[in-house]
Amino acid sequence: MAEMRAFADEYGDPNLDTSIDNVTTHYIVAAVMVQDSETEELRSELDQVRSAHFQSGPMKSSSIGDNVDRRLRVLQDLRGKGVHGIALVVDKDLIRKDSGLRFQRPFRSFLNRKLYDELYETFPSLHLTADRVGKSDFMVKFKTFLEDHHHLNTLFEPSAMEWGSALKDVFLQAADVICGSLGRCIDRKKLSPRADEIQRATTPWVQLRGWPWQEPSPVRVTETADDIRVRKAAMQRARKFIEGRHATGDEDIRNQVASLKYLLFYALHIDPEAYVHAAEIIGSIQVPREMTLRQFQTLVVANLRDAGVLIASDSRGYKLPSKVADVIEYLRWTNKQVEPMVARANRMAEAVRLATSNRVCLLEEDEFKYLRGPPTPSGPCSGQTS
Repeated sequence: MAEMRAFADEYGDPNLDTSIDNVTTHYIVAAVMVQDSETEELRSELDQVRSAHFQSGPMKSSSIGDNVDRRLRVLQDLRGKGVHGIALVVDKDLIRKDSGLRFQRPFRSFLNRKLYDELYETFPSLHLTADRVGKSDFMVKFKTFLEDHHHLNTLFEPSAMEWGSALKDVFLQAADVICGSLGRCIDRKKLSPRADEIQRATTPWVQLRGWPWQEPSPVRVTETADDIRVRKAAMQRARKFIEGRHATGDEDIRNQVASLKYLLFYALHIDPEAYVHAAEIIGSIQVPREMTLRQFQTLVVANLRDAGVLIASDSRGYKLPSKVADVIEYLRWTNKQVEPMVARANRMAEAVRLATSNRVCLLEEDEFKYLRGPPTPSGPCSGQTS
């Protein structure tokens, strides 16, 4: 049995000629992720959501249509049941016209590899189910690609994908709702007037993987040349980290990559100025296990910064810096936390120094040199700390 299961659906199509009326600007593959041991329990809870909002019919995005209030209620209930998802979002208009990917066959082959990397490099024992009704040419070819490729990279069962029926499977129905909802807040031809609300109701529990990488463009009239340099440096360092570590088997590094992908997608496709609350990022990466805020700060954010990734933060959350002011705000926020701690350490060390008549001078030890404040009026140390 597979450790993880994924139930996938699609939005749009891989056709690159977006000038055609019925061709979407984006192609989206979304999957609901669930641990194999929790599948039946979550299936029952999802059926409760289906019954509450769709009565005896299947849970479908097309049935919700333009009724945004109803869509938001469904998304809220899916999140409330603990559903987690991942979505590969391809902006077809960003593909260079002189690229070989402008042709259908190499483009589909490239998408096969991207989807495989996002799903199976993270969860090698993943078992994927896709809808057999109306199955697309892309998903058919992806199944062939998977059967040819997966057995070379894992000792698990070679049949890592099967067809299911969205008419009967509530997991596939939930994936359909995710796809349709993302389409209404991303696809430029289907954009909802309340796209921001749909996006806020979806992204906290659905990991978004955007492609192609999009070069950052000026976002403010008053933007300076240094703002642009800071933003590009943040994007480049984030991409370098992701590309260099995406195939790791280490769970902590996988969580770092997933968090960074989330921040990168947010900066490129949603709002480069917005801070993302830690709970939202944690909610998007806590498959297969939950993560505490403390673990997120120490195992994810701290290690990313140690690796040279630029992450700004304050009381509002985290973001990739888009301007010099973001870095200044982070330094101020850090200073507010660190300066009082250093001052308290100096006061304690100074009290000990005075009590021992300058014989115990702890802050003169190399171990604590970074805590040294300005010279004290107590005079030079006259003794040893040992």
